[in-house]
Amino acid sequence: MSLKISLYSPELFETNDDVDIIFEVTNTANHAVSILKWFTPLEGLRSSCLLIKSGNKIIRYEGIKVKRGEPDQESFLEIEPGESVSQKISLEEAYNLPLSGNIKVKFDLSKLFAIDDLKKNIKIVSQYNKLKINQLAAVGCVFKLNRKNKKVMTFGAKMQGAKVSKLKTNALKDPKVKDMSTDEAKKIKTAHSNGYALAKAALTSLANDPKYVKWFGAHNAARFAEVKRVFGKVKSGLEAVEFTYINNGPSCGPKDIAYTADGSDKIWLCKGFWGLGATGVDSQAGTIVHEHSHTSGFTDDHEYGIAKCVQLAKDDPEKAIDNGDSYQFYSET
Repeated sequence: MSLKISLYSPELFETNDDVDIIFEVTNTANHAVSILKWFTPLEGLRSSCLLIKSGNKIIRYEGIKVKRGEPDQESFLEIEPGESVSQKISLEEAYNLPLSGNIKVKFDLSKLFAIDDLKKNIKIVSQYNKLKINQLAAVGCVFKLNRKNKKVMTFGAKMQGAKVSKLKTNALKDPKVKDMSTDEAKKIKTAHSNGYALAKAALTSLANDPKYVKWFGAHNAARFAEVKRVFGKVKSGLEAVEFTYINNGPSCGPKDIAYTADGSDKIWLCKGFWGLGATGVDSQAGTIVHEHSHTSGFTDDHEYGIAKCVQLAKDDPEKAIDNGDSYQFYSET
């Protein structure tokens, strides 16, 4: 399979312009290819799939961070030979662009996953593959900003507001809940408590051992320190911040479990969350660890699921220590 990725933009954006660009995928193979919409702008900006620079400064992703289940057929988009599909995206919804300057945008090729002949492989869609770089051609875009004010705040900026208690108690802070039945409120409060216990236990037991290597890859001092930092932030955040869990978030997709943003004191729960077990592997308690690794630890989402996370640790430890699901599975096993 082979694909061409292209980004298109005007040369200049001025004060009243929306900073919108076009993401396009063209199938240059001689057979149909189905690509996973997750981690691409084909689903909008719901992941850190773009590499953006203002001069030499990297502009961080400040958009929604989603925990998902296994993909299904609807998670993929089939592209026929020679066909192109495109999506307009508003960069300022997820990237805090400066008022002026030269901007370079590229798609992160490591985020693209695909499967041949989806119709035949519908029962094994979770076994999608990362495309090799030599199977891809990519064209980025460059544009200039010349504005006097900003029109849009990023999702992350809107969600900032975690109020940290000055009183250090070394004890779990009770959460608030919204739009839940009595039973759902009870379950999320239990998950909140169980997730805190998982984070505490993970922090206490963290060591350079086979379990660490399985989820975070080959040990070195800097990566180990980062994993310890994230678990420490999860624990201290749960002790210092009064978090609010909100049911049926407006950005929930059909395979989503929960979502949040860096530094937020709000976590939205989706339909998939209520189908998880209370504890165990891939559980409600583990989801709490995952989501708080984002809110307090500022991790990202690079892979989902046990098999993919184990492989990520082998292939790219730097991404494994920045991956929400990796912290969840470490804490659960």
